[in-house]
Amino acid sequence: MSATTIKLEAEILEQIKPFLEKKQSLSAFVRESIRNEIKRKKMTKAAIMYTEIMIEETDEMNEWESSDLSKPVTNDEPR
Repeated sequence: MSATTIKLEAEILEQIKPFLEKKQSLSAFVRESIRNEIKRKKMTKAAIMYTEIMIEETDEMNEWESSDLSKPVTNDEPR
């Protein structure tokens, strides 16, 4: 496992202290915060992708609903 040292300004450390749980180390807090941020970004990306898919699906459903179903299907028309 590789490790790194991150330097935080005193002001940031003071802002973090109230959020530390009992017996939680600063390192554990930082790890958890980073994991949460990564998860949040992944979920945001997934939500954007899902929204794009739903927009495409809506467009296709609108096209389907507006199709003239009384005309026979021919080979040159997409199904």
